[in-house]
Amino acid sequence: MEQQVLRASLAPQRSVVRGEAMSGVIGIAGGTLVIVGSWLPWFTLYAGLHPLRGITGLNGKLLAASGLLAAFVGLLLLMKPRRVLHWLLCSLGLCLTLFTAWILAGVPATYRAMQENPLLVAQLGPGLWVVLGGTLLIAAGASIKTKRDA
Repeated sequence: MEQQVLRASLAPQRSVVRGEAMSGVIGIAGGTLVIVGSWLPWFTLYAGLHPLRGITGLNGKLLAASGLLAAFVGLLLLMKPRRVLHWLLCSLGLCLTLFTAWILAGVPATYRAMQENPLLVAQLGPGLWVVLGGTLLIAAGASIKTKRDA
């Protein structure tokens, strides 16, 4: 009888910890994707011979640092589930998604300007799309409802 009462009292806490731990794992994965995407080429010139990586510019460096921060907050959330860390990861994911969308809004104009020079043979690279996937993963994963939030 006492064991059933003890199990019943521990069950909600376990599910809360699991929900926040899942947010932590997703935050680590999304932060890693953001870091990898900032190192991948965002554009290539001369039919792929010269990659223009995101990390060479300020925006790529900011995204890589923010991805590292998101992975660190996800790790902290895994080790010590706290509501503050959960909300920090969620707001960081939303801010990163908006920042990446703002960068992506400027890509067509940059691409058209590169296309005007036929010797450049400019192509879009996968980096910015990987960053966008990582930021969406952080925002969606951190938005998981826990029983504390409900």
